[in-house]
Amino acid sequence: MIGGNGSYVKDEDTVVMHQLITLEQCKHIVDWCHSRNLEFYLESNNGLFASENFEEKGNPVIKVYYQRKEKENASEQTVRTVFPEMIYGGELYRDDCNKVSFILNSYQDHLDSIKEFPDLKPGTWGGAGEIALFGDLGVKGIDKAHAIDDVLNLC
Repeated sequence: MIGGNGSYVKDEDTVVMHQLITLEQCKHIVDWCHSRNLEFYLESNNGLFASENFEEKGNPVIKVYYQRKEKENASEQTVRTVFPEMIYGGELYRDDCNKVSFILNSYQDHLDSIKEFPDLKPGTWGGAGEIALFGDLGVKGIDKAHAIDDVLNLC
C-alpha cells in the first residue's frame, strides 16, 4: 500500500517507509492557508482532518472534480460522500501529517506555495496547470515513484 503521495509505504504487515511533515511545517502550512482563506485538509494515518470551512467550500469543487472525470453521479458528490470519515473540528497542528491538500482560489496560490515552502514538495491535482482544483504539500523528495522503488528494493 502506498499512501500520502508516497510518504507511507506498507508491504503486507511491514511498514517499509513513513516520512512525515514535521509539526513546525504543519503549523506553517495551517497558518499560511488560514491567512489566505484557503480551505484544506490534513492527511494522516489517523484520519483526514478538515479546516473549519472545508466542507462548505469543498462541495462545489468536488462536483467539478467528478464532472471532469465524467462520472454519471457527479452532481450528487459532496465532501461527505467522497471523504465519509473526514474529521471536522479536530486538531489541525499535527505531528502525524503525511501531506496537506488545499482548495485553490487561483493557480497563483500554488505558485505562491512553491515560494513559501521550499522545504516541502508542492503539487496540484484535479486538473492540470491553470485549471487545477487543489494544491498539495508533501515531504520533499518523496513521491509515488520513490515509494515504488522502496518496495522493489525489498525484493
